[in-house]
Amino acid sequence: MSYGGTVLNGCLALVHNLKISLSNIAVRGVALLANELYVLRVGGKSSDVAVYETRSFSLERRLTVPGLRAACDMAASEVAGCVYIADRATDVVHKVDINSKADVQFPHL
Repeated sequence: MSYGGTVLNGCLALVHNLKISLSNIAVRGVALLANELYVLRVGGKSSDVAVYETRSFSLERRLTVPGLRAACDMAASEVAGCVYIADRATDVVHKVDINSKADVQFPHL
Protein backbone atom coordinates (compact mmCIF):
# COMPACT_ATOMS: atom_id res chain seq x y z
CA MET A 1 0.00 0.00 0.00
CA SER A 2 1.28 3.47 -0.74
CA TYR A 3 0.11 6.90 0.30
CA GLY A 4 0.17 10.12 -1.62
CA GLY A 5 -1.29 13.54 -1.16
CA THR A 6 -2.68 16.07 -3.57
CA VAL A 7 -4.30 19.46 -3.09
CA LEU A 8 -7.84 19.85 -4.39
CA ASN A 9 -9.66 23.18 -3.91
CA GLY A 10 -7.32 24.15 -1.08
CA CYS A 11 -7.81 20.85 0.80
CA LEU A 12 -5.30 18.06 1.13
CA ALA A 13 -6.69 14.76 -0.15
CA LEU A 14 -4.91 11.65 1.05
CA VAL A 15 -4.82 8.91 -1.56
CA HIS A 16 -4.39 5.24 -0.68
CA ASN A 17 -3.27 2.69 -3.24
CA LEU A 18 -4.21 -0.91 -2.48
CA LYS A 19 -2.18 -3.48 -4.34
CA ILE A 20 -3.83 -6.72 -5.32
CA SER A 21 -1.17 -9.38 -5.06
CA LEU A 22 -2.63 -12.01 -7.40
CA SER A 23 -2.10 -11.79 -11.13
CA ASN A 24 -5.04 -11.76 -13.56
CA ILE A 25 -7.29 -10.00 -11.02
CA ALA A 26 -9.46 -7.08 -12.12
CA VAL A 27 -11.38 -4.70 -9.87
CA ARG A 28 -15.00 -4.36 -11.07
CA GLY A 29 -16.41 -2.21 -8.27
CA VAL A 30 -15.81 -0.55 -4.93
CA ALA A 31 -18.21 0.47 -2.19
CA LEU A 32 -17.89 2.01 1.26
CA LEU A 33 -20.15 0.68 4.00
CA ALA A 34 -19.91 0.83 7.82
CA ASN A 35 -16.24 1.95 7.85
CA GLU A 36 -15.26 -0.87 5.51
CA LEU A 37 -14.15 -0.71 1.90
CA TYR A 38 -15.60 -3.48 -0.28
CA VAL A 39 -13.61 -4.30 -3.43
CA LEU A 40 -15.23 -6.51 -6.05
CA ARG A 41 -12.48 -8.65 -7.58
CA VAL A 42 -12.80 -10.80 -10.68
CA GLY A 43 -10.15 -13.18 -11.98
CA GLY A 44 -10.04 -16.44 -13.84
CA LYS A 45 -13.24 -18.35 -13.11
CA SER A 46 -14.08 -16.78 -9.76
CA SER A 47 -15.17 -13.54 -8.18
CA ASP A 48 -14.99 -12.41 -4.58
CA VAL A 49 -15.29 -9.31 -2.43
CA ALA A 50 -12.25 -8.25 -0.44
CA VAL A 51 -13.16 -6.24 2.66
CA TYR A 52 -10.66 -3.68 3.97
CA GLU A 53 -10.69 -1.69 7.21
CA THR A 54 -10.70 2.01 6.30
CA ARG A 55 -8.14 3.33 8.82
CA SER A 56 -5.18 1.14 7.95
CA PHE A 57 -6.62 -0.34 4.75
CA SER A 58 -5.69 -3.80 5.97
CA LEU A 59 -7.54 -6.78 4.54
CA GLU A 60 -10.15 -8.00 7.04
CA ARG A 61 -11.85 -10.81 5.15
CA ARG A 62 -13.04 -12.08 1.79
CA LEU A 63 -16.65 -12.79 0.91
CA THR A 64 -17.63 -15.36 -1.66
CA VAL A 65 -21.03 -15.13 -3.29
CA PRO A 66 -22.54 -18.47 -4.32
CA GLY A 67 -23.72 -18.47 -7.91
CA LEU A 68 -21.82 -15.33 -8.87
CA ARG A 69 -20.39 -15.95 -12.35
CA ALA A 70 -19.57 -12.65 -14.10
CA ALA A 71 -19.60 -9.80 -11.61
CA CYS A 72 -19.61 -6.43 -13.33
CA ASP A 73 -20.51 -3.78 -10.71
CA MET A 74 -21.27 -3.23 -7.04
CA ALA A 75 -23.15 -0.74 -4.87
CA ALA A 76 -23.82 -0.48 -1.13
CA SER A 77 -26.71 0.60 1.09
CA GLU A 78 -26.15 1.88 4.64
CA VAL A 79 -29.91 1.67 5.27
CA ALA A 80 -30.18 -2.00 4.25
CA GLY A 81 -26.71 -2.93 5.53
CA CYS A 82 -25.81 -4.77 2.36
CA VAL A 83 -23.89 -4.71 -0.88
CA TYR A 84 -25.48 -5.36 -4.25
CA ILE A 85 -23.47 -7.12 -6.96
CA ALA A 86 -24.59 -7.22 -10.59
CA ASP A 87 -23.96 -10.46 -12.49
CA ARG A 88 -24.06 -10.06 -16.25
CA ALA A 89 -23.89 -13.80 -16.98
CA THR A 90 -27.09 -14.64 -15.10
CA ASP A 91 -28.84 -11.24 -15.31
CA VAL A 92 -29.37 -11.09 -11.55
CA VAL A 93 -28.34 -8.76 -8.75
CA HIS A 94 -26.97 -10.47 -5.65
CA LYS A 95 -27.81 -8.84 -2.32
CA VAL A 96 -25.24 -9.72 0.36
CA ASP A 97 -26.13 -8.81 3.95
CA ILE A 98 -22.85 -7.79 5.59
CA ASN A 99 -23.99 -8.98 9.01
CA SER A 100 -25.45 -12.39 8.16
CA LYS A 101 -23.51 -12.93 4.90
CA ALA A 102 -26.81 -14.06 3.37
CA ASP A 103 -27.14 -13.91 -0.41
CA VAL A 104 -30.46 -13.09 -2.10
CA GLN A 105 -30.81 -12.93 -5.88
CA PHE A 106 -33.01 -10.45 -7.72
CA PRO A 107 -33.80 -11.22 -11.38
CA HIS A 108 -32.88 -8.66 -14.00
CA LEU A 109 -35.92 -6.71 -15.21
